[in-house]
Amino acid sequence: MSRDNFQLAYDGPAVRDGGMDVYELAPALLSIGDLIRDANRFLNQERASVSVQVESDFKHGSFEISLVVDQTLLASAREMLFAASISEAKDLLLILFGSTSVTGAIVGLIKLYKMLKGKKPEPSAIKIDNSSTTIINNINVDSRTANLYLNDGIRSQVDRIVAPVAKQGYDKMEVRKDKKVLEEINKNDLPEKLLSEGTGEGALMNTREALLNVVTANFEKGKWRFSDGTSKFSADLNDPAFRQRLESREVGFFKGDVLRVNLTSSQTVKPDGKVHSEYSIDKVIEYRPGPTQQKLLPAPKKPE
Repeated sequence: MSRDNFQLAYDGPAVRDGGMDVYELAPALLSIGDLIRDANRFLNQERASVSVQVESDFKHGSFEISLVVDQTLLASAREMLFAASISEAKDLLLILFGSTSVTGAIVGLIKLYKMLKGKKPEPSAIKIDNSSTTIINNINVDSRTANLYLNDGIRSQVDRIVAPVAKQGYDKMEVRKDKKVLEEINKNDLPEKLLSEGTGEGALMNTREALLNVVTANFEKGKWRFSDGTSKFSADLNDPAFRQRLESREVGFFKGDVLRVNLTSSQTVKPDGKVHSEYSIDKVIEYRPGPTQQKLLPAPKKPE
């Protein structure tokens, strides 16, 4: 078992008295937990598990989260071969949040997010330099940090962690360790989409559990189509762990299959007064095969 900790702090007039709106804090806390768990699975596959606990009493607008990675390497000799390649708790935090002593290639998902303002780089701007370094927009980045940042689901989780900074009354977010600031995000570092959601009149976000049928699956770029039994809508599938299962062909979709998910809806009011809604699947909690396995698409005909 390895263990490490850090502090996540939001600052601004809204939290100077030590308080923070639960509707701002809860999504950020859930997203930091999802980010750490998904990063652990992304880097370690099934070789290590991680749990996230909150230990502080939330005074002065900051709170501390302890990260615990419990590894079991003695089940077989084959597992022992993977021991040296596992990213332990301190390594996960380094890859996600960086360090005050790191020099050279960019290490730290939050730092890279800040430098690129949360934007996904064009494929032409990405170059694999060597096994340990990737060049993104002419920036030398640690390959582990780069791989996390290029994952759409991971980047969306960072969006939700820094989202409170876009709101009125919040000035910045800091990641701290041992009273030292590892990284800081202020309003100028945020993507335009977060700033428009945070300042737009009528902006509203809601996350809930939902049961959905897959109408159209999109395994490349773009949105998926879902039905909740009442209406059909498009949504981004932002669960990196589930996408990994899709890529490894652990799951496939058939008519009547159901996904139990965490569904986030974001509503904003446009200047013309019209309400605009967007949906995203943050996490696939459960995959339920349908009672009869009928393929969504017909099988290709065999040549005669």
